[in-house]
Amino acid sequence: MNVVSLTAENVKRLKAVQIKPDGPTVVVAGRNGQGKSSVLDSIQMVLGGKDAVPAEPIRRGASSAKIILETDELTVTRKFTQRGGTSIEVTSKAGLKYPSPQAVLDALTSSIGFDPLAFSQMKDKEQAQALRELVGLDTTAIDAERKAAYEERTVVNRQIKQQKAVVDSLPMTGPAPVDVSDLIAKVEEIRQHNRRWEENNRKLDKFRREVEACEERVTRLRAELELAEGSLSAAREAYQKAGEVGIGEEMDTSELMRQIANATETNKLADKVTQRKREAFTLETLEKQAADLTAKVDELDAKRHDMISGAKFPVEGLGFSETGVTFNGIPFSQSSRSEQIRVGMAVAIAKNPEFKVVLIRDGSLLDDDAMRIVAEMAAESGFQVWIERVGTEGVCTVLIEDGEAVEVEALAS
Repeated sequence: MNVVSLTAENVKRLKAVQIKPDGPTVVVAGRNGQGKSSVLDSIQMVLGGKDAVPAEPIRRGASSAKIILETDELTVTRKFTQRGGTSIEVTSKAGLKYPSPQAVLDALTSSIGFDPLAFSQMKDKEQAQALRELVGLDTTAIDAERKAAYEERTVVNRQIKQQKAVVDSLPMTGPAPVDVSDLIAKVEEIRQHNRRWEENNRKLDKFRREVEACEERVTRLRAELELAEGSLSAAREAYQKAGEVGIGEEMDTSELMRQIANATETNKLADKVTQRKREAFTLETLEKQAADLTAKVDELDAKRHDMISGAKFPVEGLGFSETGVTFNGIPFSQSSRSEQIRVGMAVAIAKNPEFKVVLIRDGSLLDDDAMRIVAEMAAESGFQVWIERVGTEGVCTVLIEDGEAVEVEALAS
């Protein structure tokens, strides 16, 4: 279904324009501000519903506006009033009026106004989403699951790197740990002996002083000889008993203390070997987790690849990567200009199977080769392409000046 005739009165910058296309391409040319954009806007406004109508659809100074678009099957009329009112009427070639005109148009024009050039100018994610919607391919669930697994694997790999550093910092082999409890017990036993030895020495000193005092008193106090001799006898007896204890000499703990110090260092090294075994087990666990996540990512990639492989693309060679759309295995943005034009046209054609009209807003970006590609693809698919171009030279179907169409001849640029 193509546009047979377009009539626009007082629409935006237009005064009165009637265009009857002849051929697959309609080139609307003119200087900036003359109303050429309003021609393509009229097609969108008459077909697209209220969402396609701008805030000021009526040319300033006029009280109303009207658009009539005829196809080979339907006639669509949309009117606008100064107060913001709008009405639409859709009739068949037999004169039958449709009771729900916008519903009829919505069913025919799922994406009226899709610009093939805009496809190559989209951001990667938007471009990929547009292509997914076109081919009915929804990888949202797989992409989300893959992203989660990929991010989790990234975290695990970071942990693996840290864990390897911990493992590598620890010794692989070392001495067996030493039990210092026996050595500590022996040290304590010696310390108790030495305390007893010191206490016995204090007693010996005490009794020695008493003996000396008694002897002095005997010398000085002969008169108290009996008492002094008794005390002397008692002191000698006590002194003799203290000497008979047999506790021995003071013992040395330095060797045992050295052994304890050495055992402490030995046990530190043994603990590090044990710690390495624990850390190595943790590392092994993390590496297994990373391997499982890698297998999951690979499985999701394979599933996603199968989905994409089974999709019917408008152009052979189109596909998806993690970052966006690809063409013949490379990012679409790196494709040649002619390839981008072909793909954009193919996508636009696929999105409008019923209403075979495509609008190109910035036709000045199309060189002669690109114009040829657009015209050939439109003719092959039975489509009609409306192209807006700035200027008055080159190939031109309709020249707009001051809101009106000026008759021109189609000239080669």
